[in-house]
Amino acid sequence: MSSPPAPLYLLDTGVVAALSWGGELADRIDKRTGIRASPVRPLVSIVTHGEVRTFVRGRKWGAEAEGKAIASLDSLVTVGIDDPLILDGYAELKLFAKSNGRAIGDNDLWIAATARVGRAILLTTDKDFDPLHDARLVERICFDRKPNAS
Repeated sequence: MSSPPAPLYLLDTGVVAALSWGGELADRIDKRTGIRASPVRPLVSIVTHGEVRTFVRGRKWGAEAEGKAIASLDSLVTVGIDDPLILDGYAELKLFAKSNGRAIGDNDLWIAATARVGRAILLTTDKDFDPLHDARLVERICFDRKPNAS
């Protein structure tokens, strides 16, 4: 009897950062998902590439830190946002947010649309995706950044 296939995950920017730099949060993420040993490489939106660069440069961590972050991103499967299904998914989620009075940032909507279209579980460290998760539009697992949480 074969075991079920490993789940497909899409990593939000905070999860990419946590897994890149290691530590307690990375260990919690791995303990819950088994992502480090999974035969299925996680997905990441191209939007996250821009967010990670902005984060590292904004903190003036230097070229070495940026190189490490980019190398970490390059180990994942990057999904562009120019696919018509993702464009439609973005429009659907944007209209949902607007019609329900939810303030969800555009980058988060692109990331969520990518997860939705790819039928991936979104791993995140923030609550920005909660309205989409609560409406069953996106499946997500949220990890608290605080030690010994989630």
